Amino acid sequence: MALVIDNLSFSYDIEFELREIKIQVEKGGVVSLLGPNGSGKTTLLKCICTLLKPKKGCIFIDKKSIFEIGQRERAKIIGYVPQNHNPLFALSALDFVLLGRTPYTSMFSLPSEEDYSKAEEMLKLVNLYHMRDRSYTQISGGERQLLLIARALTQEPEVLILDEPTAHLDLKNQLKVMTIINKIVKERKICAIMSQHDPNLALRFSNFIVILAKGQIIGAGKPEVVINEANIAKAYGINARIINNNHCKIVYPISVYPVEVTD
Repeated sequence: MALVIDNLSFSYDIEFELREIKIQVEKGGVVSLLGPNGSGKTTLLKCICTLLKPKKGCIFIDKKSIFEIGQRERAKIIGYVPQNHNPLFALSALDFVLLGRTPYTSMFSLPSEEDYSKAEEMLKLVNLYHMRDRSYTQISGGERQLLLIARALTQEPEVLILDEPTAHLDLKNQLKVMTIINKIVKERKICAIMSQHDPNLALRFSNFIVILAKGQIIGAGKPEVVINEANIAKAYGINARIINNNHCKIVYPISVYPVEVTD
């Protein structure tokens, strides 16, 4: 299963938010989208999920346009983890994760034994089975993020889309969430594409990085290649140093104030 974004452009009105985006995500790969606020990361993810329709270009899964796939079938292929989620009801963790089985059930049917089994399997996968009866509204931010991932995984997707999965999490939960995402992608041989604000997390947990600025790709490739001082300066408008520490790169911001960057 390969996800191909081919020459995609999107605009809300006259001004383009995304311009000629080209990305390919292979099975078992994790792609991180980096860039400042307003660079188009979330807009691109919403286009992939068909929440937004591009003005030009297309998105293919196994050479078939996602816009030609029915909504129910598409929900079995693409799992979406939003950045923020405010529940309408105080569901238990298990019932919340069960919502991911909606594409497999008819409108008025009750969840089957298989649906419950899948939900419990995903709770175990994200190490939250012991909280299955806890209310979704009474758990921590990190645990809630993992439940969102578990809900998406009960759809049995081949493509996992995550919008800033580590936003508002402390360091421990950032590492926990990213480690679990990587484990899931490798073990289940799916592909994942996510937006990130932290280049160091992207360096550590990605196979491929795309840097966006003003809706355009300014750098794309292997993490150790695309994360460099020039690309960081161009995307974020700051001075930074790339430190090599025991075969691991670290992005270290230098300037307190933005610097003017010219092409």
